[in-house]
Amino acid sequence: MLFLPTFSEYEEDILMALKECESSWRHPVHFMPSQLVLRQAGIELIRSKCTKQLYRRTTKHLAIYLLDVFLTNHYIPEVRLELVALTCLSLACKIEENDPDIPSLTMLNSFSSEPYQRADYIAIEMSVLSFFDWHITIPTAATFLEMYALHCVDEGDFALPEVSVATGLFDEIFDKVNAASLDFLDGTLGKGQMANVKPSLLAAACVSAARCAEPNIRAWSDRLTIVTGYEYSEVHDVCTALVFGKLPTSSPRSFVPMLGKKRSFSESGFLSTSETGSASDSEDCSLSSAGDSSYDKTLNSSCDTGIIRQTKKQKVPEC
Repeated sequence: MLFLPTFSEYEEDILMALKECESSWRHPVHFMPSQLVLRQAGIELIRSKCTKQLYRRTTKHLAIYLLDVFLTNHYIPEVRLELVALTCLSLACKIEENDPDIPSLTMLNSFSSEPYQRADYIAIEMSVLSFFDWHITIPTAATFLEMYALHCVDEGDFALPEVSVATGLFDEIFDKVNAASLDFLDGTLGKGQMANVKPSLLAAACVSAARCAEPNIRAWSDRLTIVTGYEYSEVHDVCTALVFGKLPTSSPRSFVPMLGKKRSFSESGFLSTSETGSASDSEDCSLSSAGDSSYDKTLNSSCDTGIIRQTKKQKVPEC
C-alpha cells in the first residue's frame, strides 16, 4: 500500500512556529449585537474585492480577522466602516500578496463608494497597527489549511484496491475533499461564533467535515493526528458544527469532550482574553505619527478618524 509522505522536519518546524504565534498574538473577539450588521457589510466588501482581484485566501481571512478584532474593540461609525475594511484589506495584502498586487490608493478608492485621501488610509492604518502593537503577521485558519491540504486524504483511508493513485480515482477523491474543506473554511467567515475557535483547530475541523461528506472515508485518521497535532476527540464538535451549521450552546466544557476532565475555553480550542492578553484599558485613541510630521494632525486626532477606542472592558460572551 502506497502512502503519501508525512510532514517533513521543515514543515513541522513551520507548524510549530505558527501554533506558537497563534497562541501568543491572536486576539479574542466579542461581538455586540449592534456590530453584527456592520461586520456582515465589511465581510462582503472584503470578500468581493478579494474575488475580483484574485487575492489569496489567506489575504481574505487575515483582512477579516483584522476587521473583526478592530471592530469589537472600537466604536466605528457606519460611514467609516468602508474605510476601515479597505484599510484592513490593504494591510492583509502587504502581508500575504506580492508587491505588484498590493492595492494602490487609486485602486482602494475604486473599491470604495467615495474617494478618500491618502491621509485617511494612513490614519486608520496607524490606528490598526498601534492596536495590534504591530503584530499582524498572524496565522489564520487559511494558513493552517494550506499546510493540511496536502494530507487531507491518503491511500491508507481506503480498503478498496481500485482507489489508488494508479487508477486515478484517488486523485479525484483527493481533489473533492480538498475543495470541500476550502468551502467549509470560507463558510466560517460569516459565522461570528467561529471567530474564537483556534485557527489550527478550525482548519483541522474543515478537513474532517470534508471527509465526512465523502462516502467510505472515516472522519479522521492517525496520520491527520500526526499532521495537525489534534486527536479526533478535539476536532469532533467543531466538525459537527460545520456539517450541521450549529455550535453547542450548553457549557464550554461540552464543546470538545475529554474523558474524566473538564476543559476550559482555551483547552477546548477557544481563545480567551486571559490566554492572549489584552491591551491596557487606559490606552487612549490617539494615533502615532510614526515620525511622519506631514500627517501629525491627522494621525493624532480621533475626530479625524471618527473612530474611538472602547476603553470599558467588555465581557466575552459564552458560545
